Amino acid sequence: MPRRFPLFFVASFALALGAFCVTLAMSASADETPVSYARIVRLSVVRGDVQIARAETGKWEPAALNMPLEQGFAVGTNMGLAEIELEHGSVIWVAPNSMMQFTDLSLSSEGQITKVQMDEGTVTYDASVGSHDNFSVSNANFDVTPEGKSEFRVDITKDGVGLTVLKGKVTFQSKQGTQTVSKGEMYFLGVRKPEHTGASAAPKVDEWDKFVKDRMEYITAASAATSQYTTAPFNYGMADLSTYGSWSFIPGVGYAWQPGGVGADWVPFSNGSMMFYDGFGWTWVGAEPWGWVPYHFGSWTYAAGNGWRWLPGNYSQWAAAPVSWVTSGNKIGWTALRDPQSSAQPKTTAIVLAKGSLSDSDSYKVIKSLKSGQTIAPLAGMPGANGKIGTVSETRLVVPTAHGLSMPSQGVSESVVKAVAGNPALAHPASQISTLPQLASMRNGLGSARMMTSRPPLRVSTMGADFYSAGPTSGGFAGRSSAGASSAASRAAASESAAHGGAAAGGVSGGTAGGGHPR
Repeated sequence: MPRRFPLFFVASFALALGAFCVTLAMSASADETPVSYARIVRLSVVRGDVQIARAETGKWEPAALNMPLEQGFAVGTNMGLAEIELEHGSVIWVAPNSMMQFTDLSLSSEGQITKVQMDEGTVTYDASVGSHDNFSVSNANFDVTPEGKSEFRVDITKDGVGLTVLKGKVTFQSKQGTQTVSKGEMYFLGVRKPEHTGASAAPKVDEWDKFVKDRMEYITAASAATSQYTTAPFNYGMADLSTYGSWSFIPGVGYAWQPGGVGADWVPFSNGSMMFYDGFGWTWVGAEPWGWVPYHFGSWTYAAGNGWRWLPGNYSQWAAAPVSWVTSGNKIGWTALRDPQSSAQPKTTAIVLAKGSLSDSDSYKVIKSLKSGQTIAPLAGMPGANGKIGTVSETRLVVPTAHGLSMPSQGVSESVVKAVAGNPALAHPASQISTLPQLASMRNGLGSARMMTSRPPLRVSTMGADFYSAGPTSGGFAGRSSAGASSAASRAAASESAAHGGAAAGGVSGGTAGGGHPR
């Protein structure tokens, strides 16, 4: 048996490597002009047959939990459902047999621009829209614009488009004119039979509405619980911290978070996959349900007996893969980028090594000791798209968490540090948080995408026994059968029946909208 040696040296070079990577990134950003920005949103629930199409390829591929979505990405479902969390409180739920695409994810001077094209199925939107934000859902037949904080549902079939408003007010524009739809109302646009266009009272809530309501209540309550320990300028992913882990206080540092159910030998960045994104380079997509915020913000600290814990902070910018890149022979690996002020010097620190392709998660192996003659060395930077040693990724996009281009860099303010009474809420004071270049000088680095016009091909013929299981992890309907899944066809049929049965175009019926949702 070959002799093995503990990775004593890993602890000593990891800090230096982290500092080197930061210096390299700063030098690169100084040399490259101009620096462009992009917005990133989170695919927070994936259940059943859910697929995405990237902006640059226009080809459908299986979706994964915690995948970053950017401008041009499409999400399509067959026997599946998806949830998408936007940065500052808006959430989108994509029902079975549906499709939507982000045609614009950008920043204006003082707000965000979010434009969705939707051609088929059922999608519910919880839109947290500020006075300077632009949020719209449209296709060739209509344009829907929420006013302020609004929740609404869009159902599309070949017969027409049904808009149901559950909260707030929404404006519906089409060739038929402009209609303001308020809470408790529904508007139907007849495409095949324009004379059936009209407004009515909203149908009774169905199983899809109940599922969305349950998810919304979970996100709200769990996010509030997390805010006791850390306050961020964004919302996506914060709810999962209170659900899937616990907090502890480190004297002189602040609150640290650790995922539940892991032992002292657990290693971050070991359960998931590296995926390559143009403009960002290799991006970590965590397979854990909590794997968004801890893998794209803050830093990690290791303590003997306690294992790895995550330190919140560095909230000004989303990071694709905050790791230290290393090589062992002709293989590439990585280890969590540790916080230099709080990490103890562990006698053994694990490295995740890709035995095959960087994107092949089945080839990942956690290395805790070296064979005789085996060495580990730091890489000068992130590997290139081919994932080979000697190539360096030309990343040019940054992802600020600021709400607008004229907003100050969303670093850590003194008020945030003091958010938790008696103890610092974050790991570092404001003076130690790196800031972004001036956002006002940046442009959206992502261009137009190939427009997707139909749902993805069927990959999974059944939903599976646990599709409707309870709990935030599954993202399904709590304790309900498949018969409860929303049907865009039945919803639109109810809409058309209500509009045609007594509501004049532009008016609101006082009835019950044709009996609700037929099954």
